[in-house]
Amino acid sequence: MTPLHSVPAGIGPAVRRFGPSLLRLAAGGIVLWFLVGQLGAAPFEDGLRAVTWQAVLAAVTLTVLTTVCSAWRWRVVARALGADIDLPGATGAYYRSLFLNSVLPGGILGDVHRAVAHGRRAGDVGQGVRAVAWERLCGQVIQAVVTAVVLLTLSSAGSARAALHPGGHRGRSRVCCARRACRRSPQPVAAGPHRPGHCR
Repeated sequence: MTPLHSVPAGIGPAVRRFGPSLLRLAAGGIVLWFLVGQLGAAPFEDGLRAVTWQAVLAAVTLTVLTTVCSAWRWRVVARALGADIDLPGATGAYYRSLFLNSVLPGGILGDVHRAVAHGRRAGDVGQGVRAVAWERLCGQVIQAVVTAVVLLTLSSAGSARAALHPGGHRGRSRVCCARRACRRSPQPVAAGPHRPGHCR
């Protein structure tokens, strides 16, 4: 007779493979159900009505581009440290880490998971952690450089506009006020050609 506690072949690996994903989906569904029960469906409907397909397309395009570029950067750093990772796998792992960073407290647990998972696949957890740490450091440096360049460019453009129009709005206001004052209190001017400095 077959024991009652026996499990059919293939069930164990399937549970280990799909169990965490199903648990995450169930947890997400429970959170949504709780929010709808507490707040109602009106906020979600208002948000959906405010979103246009152009905005969704732009957001998806930017997300895909930034994720692929970040995954490529991680792949380059990992290969420099002696670990190889294919671009599709790196892209999926990077997107997963971004999602976990956004939903879990701390903002770095997704990167920790990515580092440990990659290190286990490569057979060296320390190497995986170093690759992710260097990749994140490079990303922060690049972001700081781009921000500085943008700020300097905007500052230079503002200085150039100020140099072309030194008086700006204040100068124009002063000229208008002076002209109004001249019109209100006209002074007799001797006949003859107009001399600079007199209001007309």
